[in-house]
Amino acid sequence: QIDPTIAAISTCMIVLSIVLLSAAQLFGRGR
Repeated sequence: QIDPTIAAISTCMIVLSIVLLSAAQLFGRGR
C-alpha cells in the first residue's frame, strides 16, 4: 500500500521539477 501523503508529495516534487526546468529554459532563451 502506498501512503497518500507520500504519493501527493512525490507528485508535487515531480510537478515542481518540471516547472523549474521549463522556467530555466525560458530564462536561458530570454538571456
